[in-house]
Amino acid sequence: MDLKEGEEKAREHEKSVHEFEQKVEEAEHKANYFDFGEALLEIGLVISSVTLLTKRRIYWALGLGFSTIGIVAAVMGLLLK
Repeated sequence: MDLKEGEEKAREHEKSVHEFEQKVEEAEHKANYFDFGEALLEIGLVISSVTLLTKRRIYWALGLGFSTIGIVAAVMGLLLK
């Protein structure tokens, strides 16, 4: 293998590394939405559980609100390219 072949292979590897880096960045961006959605769903669950202790419907409504926003965030993560 001469120097030009080595340089050509290095450029090809560099292209594939760049493509993988872009895919990783996209996956990390999606993961942020999934993490945010999961956190909101858990917050909604905990707030809704407070309804059982206090018998106040406001906590139930708040829990549903947080859960809905969490579901929307997770769906946005799915729909991102």
